[in-house]
Amino acid sequence: MSRRLLFLALAVAALYLVFLGRHGLHESDEGRYAEIAREMKNSGDLLIPTLNGIPHFQKPPVIYWSTATSLLVLGENEFAARMVSLLAALGVLVLTFWIGRWWLDDTTGLAAAWLLAGSWQFFMLARSLTPDMMMTFWSTAAIAGFAWASRSGPTTRASFLPYFVCMGIAFATKGPMGILVPLFTGIGWQWGSRRSNRPRVRVPWIAGSILTLVLALGWFFAASLRHPELGRYFLEFELLDRFLSKAHGRSQPIWYFIPVLLVGWLPWPPLIPLAISGRREKRLSGDSDPATSQALVGWLVVPFILLSLSGSKLMTYVLPLFPGIALWLANGLLLQGKRRPLSIYVGIQALVMVVLALTVVVLVARGTFLPATVELDEWFLPLLCLAAACIVGAGWSLSRGITESRLATVALSALLVWMTLASQLVHLGPIMRMQASMRPVAERLREEPNWETAQIIIAHTRAHGLKFYLGRLTDATLDKSDVVLEPTSEIAERIHPSIEELHLRGGSGSTAYLLTRDRELKRLNLDGWTPLLREGSFVLLKRPAESLRQDPGRDSKQTRSTLERGG
Repeated sequence: MSRRLLFLALAVAALYLVFLGRHGLHESDEGRYAEIAREMKNSGDLLIPTLNGIPHFQKPPVIYWSTATSLLVLGENEFAARMVSLLAALGVLVLTFWIGRWWLDDTTGLAAAWLLAGSWQFFMLARSLTPDMMMTFWSTAAIAGFAWASRSGPTTRASFLPYFVCMGIAFATKGPMGILVPLFTGIGWQWGSRRSNRPRVRVPWIAGSILTLVLALGWFFAASLRHPELGRYFLEFELLDRFLSKAHGRSQPIWYFIPVLLVGWLPWPPLIPLAISGRREKRLSGDSDPATSQALVGWLVVPFILLSLSGSKLMTYVLPLFPGIALWLANGLLLQGKRRPLSIYVGIQALVMVVLALTVVVLVARGTFLPATVELDEWFLPLLCLAAACIVGAGWSLSRGITESRLATVALSALLVWMTLASQLVHLGPIMRMQASMRPVAERLREEPNWETAQIIIAHTRAHGLKFYLGRLTDATLDKSDVVLEPTSEIAERIHPSIEELHLRGGSGSTAYLLTRDRELKRLNLDGWTPLLREGSFVLLKRPAESLRQDPGRDSKQTRSTLERGG
């Protein structure tokens, strides 16, 4: 590896790492995954994940196993929780380079890695605890395994073992997209290889698919053996309803992922017309490899259509497509060279980044966007202006010709911009609303006497990060408890029918604390509760021991009855 390549790789890793643990875990995803991993680490039960002590089956366990391991090694903190996604992201960058190297050439593989590293959404998800980056790593590893097995040279059935193994692990990380993306990529490759000069390869589809399904469904079968009622839950609610219905409350229009990709790929979208024309010219000239082209179609087009038709959509769902998009972009952009005037395209790119930076500067400088309680670091605006100037200068250098080294410079400049913006998340709790971190709430609770034994209730909201920071379980209302199995008596004692029917423990001298959304304060008359702290849309309230109910048994029985009726 050349010194230049080593330097760039270290620079990318450093920009991804800096400020990784500075801001608290955001709700609801980061807090939820971190707390499940913490409970798994402490219980030692690797089969049944729990959330607030309640069995939780909404995701397969690979993300929990990985995060629990990181917490065990690095401690229970934000840095350790997010390290899993960051390492997965760096792995995706390496795998993207290898795939480009095997299917195209070294230069295209490197350019694709820089394009991917510099994209806004990839950077942000690399620093967030969600299963999407981990699934993207395993699905990309599966495609890399297929590319390695199908490259020139003698191949055997065993050569495709990594392909099928990684597909199974990808499914066990989040679900069907972990299989669909590499599966359609492999099918596309084989379809295109019929018209390619590459050697034909025999893929053991039947035996390999059996291996993939064993790895993908092994945990589901094991969990269902312990709890037979889970079989229908997995098949209907978590698989069929997620794709075919709006039961999960994530319905979006069919075109939803188009703006998601355009924004998520900043700063590169203005260069997309160049990539399109470059790919077209290569195809018309007959230099395009049909196998690679069809593999990219299988990687990008088919999964994108399936995602667009799905009844459940989130912006993170398209992440497994990002490495394929990077390879497509890199291949098309590098074909341009100096063959056409590039100033208009790189000018638009520079203008977009200037507008973005100026918008942030104006909003912060005028003070109308942020509440008075938010104080950003003094060095933020100067560093943002410097970063914006760097990316504009680096981008304009592309007008002299698009090369891998110039794309790398733009990517590093973009990372400086994204890192600067991400560094201020620690101050933005008041405007994060439902995504605000529970770290300030936990710090405030720790100032209270006897908080370890106090009754803490989370009502009508998801704030699982509070349990992570406090290192203990809490009470919760039934609507946000995700009770799938018949609750034990210990679980039933901690679940309340609603915020109107809280069963408060009285007579022991303990104090009760209530965390809910600020809209509940406007809707209900919570006499006797004193506000302690507001953070985003959350409010923490306190009720002294002397005002608590003296007969908590009645409400506890009512809660059990409600649970037995299914809520």
